[in-house]
Amino acid sequence: MKSLHSFATETEIPKSTLKRWLNANGFDTSNGLSEDAIAAACAHFRVEPPQSTVVNAEIVPANFFQSSELQATDYCEACLPEGFDPAAMVKFFDGVAGQATDTSALVSVAQMAIQAADVAMQNKIAQQREVLSQAEKDQATLDRMLAEAKVKLQISAMESKLLAERQTTATRVTEARFQELMGMGKPIAQPTEPPQP
Repeated sequence: MKSLHSFATETEIPKSTLKRWLNANGFDTSNGLSEDAIAAACAHFRVEPPQSTVVNAEIVPANFFQSSELQATDYCEACLPEGFDPAAMVKFFDGVAGQATDTSALVSVAQMAIQAADVAMQNKIAQQREVLSQAEKDQATLDRMLAEAKVKLQISAMESKLLAERQTTATRVTEARFQELMGMGKPIAQPTEPPQP
């Protein structure tokens, strides 16, 4: 039984990619990789199976005890018996089954979400700047139009006042001339003599 981490390291396959593919194809990776899982992964990802580096183990090396004195012996790596499952021992004593999640994928998704939110916010700010710029231009245009209109209306009001005054004067003079003309057509009144006694 080989661990997922060691197999991914030896074959240079990303651990998250390997785990996702194995789980999707019905292989349980919680207790390591079976020979079938290793063979299927090697065939799918087109990699050579990693070479086993386990040395034949001996509980007590041969020729360890001598009749006279102890002599140096060749090193032999000791290993657990075949079929021993450390995870089973953990479950026997602990009894708690945890859930492992590929946190690197969570970090990648979080980064993408933050980047997407930042891009959306920058787009919103750019649109706001554009709308504000147009509003400020329109404000300046209206300020100029209002100032020009005030000056023009004041000038027009003064002209209207002068015209009204001239109209009043012309009307009064015309009426006076008309009265004078009408007076010329009346008979001159004769002085009346006082009655004689």
